[in-house]
Amino acid sequence: MSYVEKYLAPDEKVIFVTRYHPWFWLSDLASMVGGVFLIILLNGAYPSTPTNQAMTAGKFCLGLLLVSFPILCFIASLLMISRFMIWLTSDFRLTNQQIIVKAGMFIPKVIQIPLSELDSCKLSNSAFVESLGFDRVVLRKTNGKKYRFTAVAQAKEFRDRIIEQMTGTGHVPQSEFFDTLPPLPTNSSQTPKTALTADQLLKQAVEIVKSGGDRRQAKSLVNEALKIESGNADGWYLSGYLADTKAERKAALDRTLMLNPNHKRAQQEFARLANG
Repeated sequence: MSYVEKYLAPDEKVIFVTRYHPWFWLSDLASMVGGVFLIILLNGAYPSTPTNQAMTAGKFCLGLLLVSFPILCFIASLLMISRFMIWLTSDFRLTNQQIIVKAGMFIPKVIQIPLSELDSCKLSNSAFVESLGFDRVVLRKTNGKKYRFTAVAQAKEFRDRIIEQMTGTGHVPQSEFFDTLPPLPTNSSQTPKTALTADQLLKQAVEIVKSGGDRRQAKSLVNEALKIESGNADGWYLSGYLADTKAERKAALDRTLMLNPNHKRAQQEFARLANG
């Protein structure tokens, strides 16, 4: 049994597991190597025999840097080893009840955030960083406290799974309106985007979510559908599903129930959020 598993309740199920990306500690190594190259470049920038006072001052500063460099390397090595141990022992676990983050070998630090107390989970939204396989994750509790984690591997999937658990619908949303939305036209690929109806845009958003696609694209389609038909209850329900914060979800569900008081899934989710 892992260290984190002892924090799980008997009926608690692990949904997703990840850890810090190797860049968490390799960034320190890259900085140290960069420092070495910088000193080499600076050393070659001055002639062996200074010709003026400015060059003499430059050589003096370079000499100080060369003397202090071993000390700086020693300190950087200790920091790198420390971060390497944190990376080696890191464990991010999402369950159906909470988020558990653990790091450290001899004195492990464990952070537990119940999903009922989580308000939002956001990334840096940097396409370049995301392409490298990691991102910064910011978890915000309902009391305003934030937890920031840099270089988390599989950050986007981690964020998406968290949102899925917060909405209580699992990986593939199972709302009754998914099957009642009209199908996309067979020649939809040739249909201008502006010609699609609100229901067709919502259907596209649902297909993106079901296939595990880009939630931001799905959210954009839902917003466009609501601009066309602001009184679409299913659109507001889906907007709540894709919301990033608990406050936004509650507002969208409240709008759904205003438009359709008999919307069963919205009733259940609104009650769950209110009780949480």
